[in-house]
Amino acid sequence: MKRRRAVVVGFDYYAKFLADMMNSETDDWRMRAYDSSRIGTLRAINALRRADALISFGGPAPTAALIEASRRRNIPVFVIWAGSDVIKAQDDPFSLEVTKQEHFINLSDGPWLVDELRTLGIGAEYLPLTAVKCGGPVKPFPRQFRILTYLPEPRRDFYGAPLIYDIARAMPDVPFTVVGPGDRDERAPANVFFAGKVADMQDRIDDSTVLLRQPEHDGKSMLVLEALARARHVVWNYPFPGVHAARGFEEAVRALEDLRARHARGSLELNHTGRTFVLQNFARGDVARRFAQRLTDGIQQWRAASPEARHRVAISGLGLFCAEIAQYGKVYAPQWESRHLRTNSRLDVLTSIATLATSDVWYSIGSPITDRWLARAAKIMRKPRVIHWVGSDIAWLAEDESLRKLLAGPHISHLAEVNWTAEQLREVGFLPRIAPLPPRHLTGGPVPLPEKFTVMLYVPRTRTDFYGRRDFERLMQKMADKPIRYLIVGGGDINIPPGIDAENLRWRDTLTDAYKQTSALIRFTPRDGLSLMVLEALSFGRHVLWTQDFPHTHVIHDFAGMERQISGLLEAHLNGTLQPQFAAAEMIAQQYNPEKCMDTIADAWAQALHTPSSPRLAMEAR
Repeated sequence: MKRRRAVVVGFDYYAKFLADMMNSETDDWRMRAYDSSRIGTLRAINALRRADALISFGGPAPTAALIEASRRRNIPVFVIWAGSDVIKAQDDPFSLEVTKQEHFINLSDGPWLVDELRTLGIGAEYLPLTAVKCGGPVKPFPRQFRILTYLPEPRRDFYGAPLIYDIARAMPDVPFTVVGPGDRDERAPANVFFAGKVADMQDRIDDSTVLLRQPEHDGKSMLVLEALARARHVVWNYPFPGVHAARGFEEAVRALEDLRARHARGSLELNHTGRTFVLQNFARGDVARRFAQRLTDGIQQWRAASPEARHRVAISGLGLFCAEIAQYGKVYAPQWESRHLRTNSRLDVLTSIATLATSDVWYSIGSPITDRWLARAAKIMRKPRVIHWVGSDIAWLAEDESLRKLLAGPHISHLAEVNWTAEQLREVGFLPRIAPLPPRHLTGGPVPLPEKFTVMLYVPRTRTDFYGRRDFERLMQKMADKPIRYLIVGGGDINIPPGIDAENLRWRDTLTDAYKQTSALIRFTPRDGLSLMVLEALSFGRHVLWTQDFPHTHVIHDFAGMERQISGLLEAHLNGTLQPQFAAAEMIAQQYNPEKCMDTIADAWAQALHTPSSPRLAMEAR
């Protein structure tokens, strides 16, 4: 039977490991790993011409160029989440939203990562992909009690270096061996030895008694599996069969001292329990066969689920909004296929130019010029374009005459979310059409208000002062004696005064539960577009304090107005007269439902496509 082919990218070590394992253990797949350098990426793109699948060992996604090459070949992309990549995704939630719309097949090598990914809105399935060889007969413990640990540069602190050094100081007569790239760390005590990047990992494991691993976050560590396969003891800050689960200094020292005492008495046995578990569940042949079957199934599912769209729209701009439009487009405008443009690197820009060339319309949200080269290419191609302005981007437009000239071509049309942003565009010479973006999380109707008066504050990760952080801190301080609970959302930091009932929910994929716990939302910015948070809160019947004049909201222009409105709502709550805003919820359901919003946006794409400036239609006319 002809072997299928897969291109493997991502974490260089694990990509090579996976390809080598599959090539040696299965007969129906041939894989090749490519490193993450620019040359490696170009070679991977070329190899995709003959491939059946693209595998990225490490999320959240391969490069844009690889994604585009896979799309052109109509082959699925498998993303294997390993551990630290989940933290990376949490740190960039807006880009993650765009990535989610690519509909990769997400797998997790660590079972606990499945739950972590679910909180980010990613559905992943657990499938073991790290595996071990038997390695032959195990060796007895060394005569001296020795501890092995992994602290690679440049991320030693992430892997727990300060904690490891403290533990080593508490056990000064025990040698600690550090493996992983990097020279000696001057912070380490004298009993910590640095072996650097080693090729003889099995020998290093055999020369130790215990593997100590205490990272900030982890997947199913290959080194843990290898140590267990060699019947070594493992002290890890994750519960796992055959390991000593210990988190933090005291627990880790307690576990290590117990093992050392038993070693000194001669009663410490090899970790046969851990070895048996690993060899039974993570043998290379079994892991490879299961993965081969999952790849085959995934290819069949991908081909069955690939619809044929009539038109292509290239989308760029604010990641969260782009992702939502792409998702709603699949439901309410299936005649359009969304293609995301990325400009994080020069290779991304070249890929986006190629994507734009094969798209019918370019639609951007909130960031009209993400890259000058992309904008120039679109102008040369006379690509029909729809620009959706959302608020602060209009301020840039008013201050930049060259930008206004660049975006004033006959092949460019403009959308504004609400009347006041449309008026701002008219003042600089553009004639926009009103088209609200669809809210992300609407409810079927208003729900009861919470028992305790609760205020939601929006504090994003950047520009926190622009969004009212200092005034929110002042409000909590001045109303410290009032029975108010605060929920902070958006992922930003805020100083919560002592004794205040407040919880920072950080970034969340969905705020549905948070809205249910909220009495009032405060949105306090000097200027704003049509806030989707406002629409969402109103759809739940919540009260909204906002710096814009909008139906069913309480308009506030300064701190005094904010304090006065919150005091009035709190008084009504304590008197038992504060009720959900039923009329507000009905208005949102009628005027801002996603289907209606998406119909207007898709109609703008269609109108742009049928303008005389469209080269494709001009050719058809000839």
